[in-house]
Amino acid sequence: MSRPWDRQRNGKGLEPNLWYSRFVEFLRLGPRRSVLELYNQYIQDRDGEGATRRTSTPSSWGRAAVEWNWRERAEAWDEAERQRQAREFKEQQDRAKIERIALLRKTKARLAQVLDTVDIERATLADLTRLLRAVCQEERAEYDDEPTQRVETTDTIVVVGGIDLDHDI
Repeated sequence: MSRPWDRQRNGKGLEPNLWYSRFVEFLRLGPRRSVLELYNQYIQDRDGEGATRRTSTPSSWGRAAVEWNWRERAEAWDEAERQRQAREFKEQQDRAKIERIALLRKTKARLAQVLDTVDIERATLADLTRLLRAVCQEERAEYDDEPTQRVETTDTIVVVGGIDLDHDI
């Protein structure tokens, strides 16, 4: 099954190579494309930088664009390109997430090793605990596994949902 932007066949036969080549250039102009813009690019390529911009196209260009459904085919191309770009972006996001999770796991494992051999004189347990908590929090975020209600501890005061359990109850 051919795609709309591939060379087409109609009741008269195969799309002429010249017009198909021009259609491919039409696609490259992007979603704001026009046959007039394509024609002006053709004139500029043919006559050079100083070529006068035209305000209309020869009738043969308009007829070819209509006969070979350039507008509809270009819109199908644009949609396919948007979908391709969205897939690529999603794949990049997924790869980046996998890399972040791997890094978080390595960091967590290294922190666990450090906690076993920590020299309290040089690093406080509170500092290492805060770092481990931050790594775990990032890891949970990557897995979309964050708690619906956070329990926050500060020294011996326990705060749940903004309520100080030692003083507010």
